[in-house]
Amino acid sequence: MKGNLNILIVDDCEVMQSIIKKSLSMIGLSSYQVDTAGNGIEGLKQAGNKIYDLIFMDLNMPVMGGFEMIDYLREDVNSSETQIIVVSSDAQEETLKLVSSMGFEFLQKPFKPEALRDKLVYVMTKVSNA
Repeated sequence: MKGNLNILIVDDCEVMQSIIKKSLSMIGLSSYQVDTAGNGIEGLKQAGNKIYDLIFMDLNMPVMGGFEMIDYLREDVNSSETQIIVVSSDAQEETLKLVSSMGFEFLQKPFKPEALRDKLVYVMTKVSNA
C-alpha cells in the first residue's frame, strides 16, 4: 500500500470521525494524514485545497449529503479518481446497490477496526493494481 496516504473523513458526527481516526491508528497504517469535514460542502472545500487518496464518506449529513458531494467530486478532474469508502448506517438494499454501481465500497456503521482495515486494503490494492 502507498505510503503517506492523504485521507479525508466526511461525517457530521464528530464521534464517528474520532472512531474512524482511532480505527486507522489501530490497524497499523504507518504513514497517513487525516483531515475531517462535517458535511459535503466542507468536504468539497477540503478536496479543493488538497488531493486525497481516500475519502471516508457518510451519506446522510446536513447542508450537503454524501451522494451530492460525490457528484461534485466526480466532475472535478483533480478528485475524479479519488477512492471513496461509504460509511453509513443506511444499509438498505437500494443504497447498497447504488453505492456498488458507483464503484465504491460500503462499510456499515457500527463497524470493527478490522472491517475498516479490510475495506482500506481492498480499495488501495485495487488502485495499485490498476
